[in-house]
Amino acid sequence: MSVCWSILVTSRGQCLWRNLQSLGLQDWYLEPENSLLIKTIQALAFVPPDDVIEAFQQLMDSLDADTDETLSDFLAYFESTCTWLGIVQRGRRRRPKFDVAMWNVYNRVGDNLPRTNNSVEGWHRAFDKRMSVTHPTLGRLVSKLRKEQASTELMNEQLAMGNLETFPQTTHRAKEDEITFWHNLLMLVTLN
Repeated sequence: MSVCWSILVTSRGQCLWRNLQSLGLQDWYLEPENSLLIKTIQALAFVPPDDVIEAFQQLMDSLDADTDETLSDFLAYFESTCTWLGIVQRGRRRRPKFDVAMWNVYNRVGDNLPRTNNSVEGWHRAFDKRMSVTHPTLGRLVSKLRKEQASTELMNEQLAMGNLETFPQTTHRAKEDEITFWHNLLMLVTLN
């Protein structure tokens, strides 16, 4: 099971941003080198899962004393709340609330799988509109689900015959291409 990248970027990103705000670091974040540091922490999602802890530690070791002091509470949130990486106690890292494999998308990018659940959310939104009522009766819900099933089966048959092709939006396609490029470059670097 993998928590999708959108959760990492948006939900985790929002969590990180809210934490920065609560610590009064909004102005600090506006400096390009500082925002890059926070984005680098978010980019841990693209590091091979077995290397995330080491990459995080290397990032922490690279901080100068002032930045380390400025970010001490933020880094404690990221690491020690047991949410993302887990706290180190008695020389061992405790299990985080969300295992690295759950939020890491490195393998999903390499396998050309979606990093988000946007398609699921899009289907749910469209199905919700087709229901046209907030609280349908059981009979109406079953009827709509049957129609949805028939429509999905027809679409699958059309796809299998090559009669139906879906394309992501241009902006999404460009992002996908860029992420795939960087992933492949990282693979080349790690193999050499």
